[in-house]
Amino acid sequence: MSARPPAVRVLSVGHRFLDTRITSTTYGSPLTMLAFDAVLWWPGRVFGSYEHDFANGSGQPRLSQSDSRQSEHDISRRSRELEQFLEMGRTLVTFVPAPLRWHFYTGRTKQEGSGRSARDVAVIAERNIESLLPLDVGLVEAQGTEIELRGGGPTAEFWRSESELFFHSAYMTKPPGHAVLFMAGTDHAVGSISKVGPGTLVMLPETYLTDAEEDYEEEEFEGGEVEAPQDPDELEKGFVDALLLMLEELRSEAAGELPPWADELFLPNEKALVQGIREAEERLAAAQRGTQETRAAHEHLKRRKALVVETGTPLEEVVEEALRALGFEVEAGAPSRTDRIARADGREAVVEVKGLDKSAAERHAAQLQKWVSEHHADTEVEPKGLLVANAWRRKPLHEREEAFPDQMVGYAERQALCLVTGAQLLCAWSDVERDPKKAPGLLDSLFACSGRWDRYQDWREVIELVQARETG
Repeated sequence: MSARPPAVRVLSVGHRFLDTRITSTTYGSPLTMLAFDAVLWWPGRVFGSYEHDFANGSGQPRLSQSDSRQSEHDISRRSRELEQFLEMGRTLVTFVPAPLRWHFYTGRTKQEGSGRSARDVAVIAERNIESLLPLDVGLVEAQGTEIELRGGGPTAEFWRSESELFFHSAYMTKPPGHAVLFMAGTDHAVGSISKVGPGTLVMLPETYLTDAEEDYEEEEFEGGEVEAPQDPDELEKGFVDALLLMLEELRSEAAGELPPWADELFLPNEKALVQGIREAEERLAAAQRGTQETRAAHEHLKRRKALVVETGTPLEEVVEEALRALGFEVEAGAPSRTDRIARADGREAVVEVKGLDKSAAERHAAQLQKWVSEHHADTEVEPKGLLVANAWRRKPLHEREEAFPDQMVGYAERQALCLVTGAQLLCAWSDVERDPKKAPGLLDSLFACSGRWDRYQDWREVIELVQARETG
């Protein structure tokens, strides 16, 4: 007879189990929590999956620019999921992390200095690990292994069975619901159980369980070393056995359900109803996956608006994406020189990117011509000069003035430089995506252009402006 599948579908976020009764995933994975009855979540293991350094002088870690964007996207998505998950009456088991603060790039820039010394610098913000949790629990760092149980119920039975697998790295000054686990000899809570709307939130200390793909090692604390008492496979199996029993009892207790053996009895028409529920849940899970994928695609598409909003590195990165979409091969320019080198069909272009509060100026074209000359001297290849300017960037598109004034256009025409606005490049990108056959013609027109690019001069040809309705 085959083993009975677990009555509770469990997802582990941040820890990989060997035991197939639990599905494992990462915090940044697109796999949704909402298709499961219970989620095990290790927030303390989230930060390590993103690239970071300690180069900011504060002693706190700082995420890289690319992982700053990814982490903020992941946090926004998972926070919404946790809220919905508890609203659906599910069970969330969170392993209380140590307090942690880190810095990240917001994607915005600010201007420092004035006059010729003015420069745009990236805006960096701070986040703490508590912002990932569904509730503010007031974390205080405290490492140790002596933990006391004060209470009963399903969590108490689980604790009595598996207590040797736990240590605490923090205590909670505002434990949600009913505190059941404490630092020995204190009133500092390290575990609790609470109702969050119709859902159940279980807070537990950290565990000795090691990731399925990592070596099993001793955990070190300031007070010494603590060695787990059993083989990791035995630890995991016993942990999962006890955990599934606790989760089934918690679900039954919350819903007033019958004991598991009663599920083996079927009344007339009950099988059809159970099958209908299962099929409806599968359709719901598929719809939720579709929603997540569509939302992710929308966020990716919205990022292109940096062409008409941003300056500095965020603008340069999206200009590079746009050029690649048009058929260029793109690489970063040499330090202190042009922003990008672009190649297509044996032709080369040096690309200067500017995000400006006002119009472009002749000095920007002169700087680009300098890069053209230096590239020619270095490579003996005569490149095209391409200036991409997001001018008047703080104004809505329909309120913007001319990006390239007449006094600089004459210089650009004499030097055969091509002047392109961020809005034109955004239109070209969108147009080529709809009709890839247009790409070769657009490439040819960029290389042939001297002065203002004559394509997409009215951005409304491609981009729709939706006016806000007046309310009366």
